[in-house]
Amino acid sequence: MSFFDKMKDAGEDIKDAFAEGAHDLAEKAGEIKDAAADKAEDLKQAAGDAADKAKDAAADAKQAVAEKAGEAKQAADDAADKAKDAAK
Repeated sequence: MSFFDKMKDAGEDIKDAFAEGAHDLAEKAGEIKDAAADKAEDLKQAAGDAADKAKDAAADAKQAVAEKAGEAKQAADDAADKAKDAAK
């Protein structure tokens, strides 16, 4: 085998190695993309869950405030009635 044939074979080997490496990199990039998409979906779900919890907490707080306001109004009405009775 001549020097030129050996160089040609070496060039082909290098070309094949680069092609295989590029294929491996493309495959790895696809795996990373899939993993990122999965993580984004997980984060989206977690954000939705957190928003639902915040919404529930706000509704609970609103109800508690309404109950306390009702109790305060009743106490004020009772105090007004006692004041009227005392003024008689």
